[in-house]
Amino acid sequence: MAPQEPIREIEDDAARDRGGRPVLGVEKILSQDRFKAPSKVTKKSPRPRFHVKNPGVRAALWAEFNEFVADYGVAAEALLSGRRDAVSWFPEGSYLPAMIFAGDPAPPPPPPPPTREVTELKSGTVERGEIPVVAIPGRWQTAAPPKPQAQEEPRARGQPP
Repeated sequence: MAPQEPIREIEDDAARDRGGRPVLGVEKILSQDRFKAPSKVTKKSPRPRFHVKNPGVRAALWAEFNEFVADYGVAAEALLSGRRDAVSWFPEGSYLPAMIFAGDPAPPPPPPPPTREVTELKSGTVERGEIPVVAIPGRWQTAAPPKPQAQEEPRARGQPP
């Protein structure tokens, strides 16, 4: 068997699949301008969910996909309604849906801040009372101011301390 025979067989099979049109060949491909846009316009339709030639295989894949979606919907509905055992119902290869937080209840809101008491007198002036002082526990303690250090008298250079 000559080394060119398998290549010719592959080319003939490819030509038969393309309806008898031969392959371009090396010379024709290399003679094309590499910077020129392709002349063939691409399809604008959405890509198919399954890339198969056989319609029977495509129908089987669609049936399996629809079954997967239905099983996922049933399991997700059960899980979100509160059934914790529904985690095992999900189809293999799927992710669990986002769960609603079901932890401890939220803490009560803080009390309103203290305000001044305002009274209006007959003369039209306003009296304001003292602002109540509220102790707020802090995370950090205040630092004490630094203690003043005793000032040393300047010494001449080279004298012992």
